[in-house]
Amino acid sequence: MCEALDAASKAEVEEISSRIELSDEIALTFIRDGALVLLREQARRKLLGSDEELPGSAAVLTVGSKSSPERGRMSGYREIVKLLAANTGAKRMSEVFDNFVEMAALALRNAVDVRGSEAWEAREGQYLQIAGRYSRTELDRFVHALALVTTEMEREPCDVLGRLYMELELGNERLGQYYTPYDIAQLMAEMQIDSVVEQVQRDGFANVYEPSCGAGAFMVALSQAMLEHGLNPQTQLHVTAEDIAPQAMHMIYVQLTLLHIPAVVRRRDVLTLEAFKSWPAPAHVLGGWGRKLRLARAVNGSRRLIITMPQGTTEKPTDALEVQR
Repeated sequence: MCEALDAASKAEVEEISSRIELSDEIALTFIRDGALVLLREQARRKLLGSDEELPGSAAVLTVGSKSSPERGRMSGYREIVKLLAANTGAKRMSEVFDNFVEMAALALRNAVDVRGSEAWEAREGQYLQIAGRYSRTELDRFVHALALVTTEMEREPCDVLGRLYMELELGNERLGQYYTPYDIAQLMAEMQIDSVVEQVQRDGFANVYEPSCGAGAFMVALSQAMLEHGLNPQTQLHVTAEDIAPQAMHMIYVQLTLLHIPAVVRRRDVLTLEAFKSWPAPAHVLGGWGRKLRLARAVNGSRRLIITMPQGTTEKPTDALEVQR
């Protein structure tokens, strides 16, 4: 994976890698293309003085085999399921899956927040509380599972977590928690891509809002459709995604982060408009998208004002504005 990074990213990976070799703490940390996840595993094995192949490590190396992509994809998913199933014990699979995606999301969110702040400490406490329910070996399995998810997202970007959720038969009929099949999400993306291309040509980027976002299948599919049309979703797409389910919020946050797509993910009731959490993704923070969005709103507001100004008026702009009021 490191070979896929640019020079600056390689330097970043090497610098972080040198630090994590001094610590044996288990953490689900992120850097572009998932390189740090694998580096942390290498450091962990070095610290333990073990050259033994750990569960899932072979899949990390072979899941992207060009000789048999379908077999590689299936073996990758099966390996993730096996790792999560091994962590069940007295726990239900739904609890293990929820813990897995929440720990991953918490770690990714804290990676781009002010260390030691009140919000950072609250998330860190939640992470450690969940981690305390599992043994060292079980935490190792979560690390391997996240590495495999990262590899799957890099090899063939799709709704990896949503597919896992449904294949594990975790859908909740009572609550209506079913995630959109990815082929349907692809169809929806193809139906919307023309308007996205138009928005990019006009504004420089597309600003997409997704209520009831689920695991993010549509956003992932849209990002791939943009690539097919010669656009870069990492610099020409911003996503605002909302869902009331904490699990959905964590799943889409992880997947958009692994794809390095700028986004703000909110846990929010879109019917009552009650908001609970709002998490900017690493690409949003690192790309300065807060400033970009404010500038875009100002430009669009000025554009609307000019368009709605009475034609042929000789009034000053301030007088014309009064007319509109």
